[in-house]
Amino acid sequence: MTVAVSPDGLPALVLNADYRPLSYYPLSLWSWQDAIKAVFLDRVNIVAEYEHAVSSPTFSMRLPSVVSLKAYVKPSRHPAFTRFNVFRHAGRSHLRPCHPAPPRRGDDLGECRRRLLAL
Repeated sequence: MTVAVSPDGLPALVLNADYRPLSYYPLSLWSWQDAIKAVFLDRVNIVAEYEHAVSSPTFSMRLPSVVSLKAYVKPSRHPAFTRFNVFRHAGRSHLRPCHPAPPRRGDDLGECRRRLLAL
């Protein structure tokens, strides 16, 4: 099926050479134009395709929906320190505040330290 495709429609999911997404949030997506360009430059493998195709007078191609890079891209060793990444790293099973309640006026600081060690 050959159709006119808008530039924002039908994005391609980009996977690393080990078939993991390059990023989870935001998810690594390329426009269909960038995906086709990478296919012609022989930088990616097509993993899955849409039913839609684009064509020129001499060539027709189905649009890639999932591509994997041929060269492995090493992920960043130091991800951004954001709330989202902290919760993603911690998992949902043991989410709790990273600090105890702040000391109240008149509290013994030794008690505050003991509360910290109890966590």
